[in-house]
Amino acid sequence: MLTDVVDKPSQMLHLIDQIQRLGIDYHFERDIDEQLEQIHKSYSRLDHGDFRGDDLHMVALIFRLLRQQGYNISSEVFNKFKDSEGNFKESLVSDVRGLLSLYEACHLRCHGDSILEEALPFAITHLESVNESKVSTSLVKQVSHALEQPLRKGLPRLEARCYIPLYQEEPSHDEVLLALAKLDFNLLQEQHQKELGNVTSLSKRGGHLVSAVELLMKEHGISEQEAEKEIQKRVIDAWKDTNEEFLRPTAVPTPILTQSLNLSRAMDALYSDGDNYTHSGTKLKGYVTSLFVSPLPM
Repeated sequence: MLTDVVDKPSQMLHLIDQIQRLGIDYHFERDIDEQLEQIHKSYSRLDHGDFRGDDLHMVALIFRLLRQQGYNISSEVFNKFKDSEGNFKESLVSDVRGLLSLYEACHLRCHGDSILEEALPFAITHLESVNESKVSTSLVKQVSHALEQPLRKGLPRLEARCYIPLYQEEPSHDEVLLALAKLDFNLLQEQHQKELGNVTSLSKRGGHLVSAVELLMKEHGISEQEAEKEIQKRVIDAWKDTNEEFLRPTAVPTPILTQSLNLSRAMDALYSDGDNYTHSGTKLKGYVTSLFVSPLPM
């Protein structure tokens, strides 16, 4: 079905990315699997035609989509974006979409992906200093959101809720895809509202829960700052472990891995920038409202 819409690899990659971000990929699972399998088979021959190997956005996009799918694509592909001294090329600084794609790709890194360890702070530094007058408003919003919540670590439905309005602002957006995404989100929201009929009784949260930081401080006799640094290191390593577990062949079925991934995503949403569970009147309230209360305007 997807081949009826586009025929070039670069167009297919963008379409798959949009479908996934819009939260409607579960309607096209077989098509996406088949297309990414074909792209993976021809991966070494893609540096021609409409796909340029020096296009950071496209290289990072295909890397991320194939890694997400479990294909063990080498991160060495990003070496071509370094200069003779081993630094990332200065010309990349003005490529905001490319830097954003690189940033998102970095969150698929595994143990040993040293070039992505270098690329992440490089991308963050330059994305944080984007000249907003030189890029579209939609892209500025995407950068701002990504820096706060990387795609890999985001809950799919919540990310779809955030991305749909941004996608609508893109001049080249597809009206059919947009309408399908909005309708799908609102129908699922109605279904969830029925399933969570008594959710108010569940939201009465109890007292303060002892945090991992407090436990480490007590166990090792270290400061709060030291404990937070150690937790951050452990979390980074755990995400690398998770990414490696998705690489084919997997030890357990992918749907089971996905459940574990979504639990990690929920923890990231709740705790990455503070205890949003204990202090549920802040971000958590916004998440609940976005997902279960406020429908998308059609």
